[in-house]
Amino acid sequence: MEQRHLGRTGLRVSRIGLGTLTWGRDTDEHDAAEQLKAFWDAGGTLVDTADVYGGARRSICSDA
Repeated sequence: MEQRHLGRTGLRVSRIGLGTLTWGRDTDEHDAAEQLKAFWDAGGTLVDTADVYGGARRSICSDA
């Protein structure tokens, strides 16, 4: 997967990001783990885990 520089931080992240807004609400832990694994296996490195999502979604991300 194509990588891009993240602003002027020197970090490189995947051009495509994985959003986790529905994890823990519409997406259960098993499906979230499968999505994360598929994304990672495809070369993805940018995962959106904004703190405003809160609740179980944060736990799902930390457990995967």
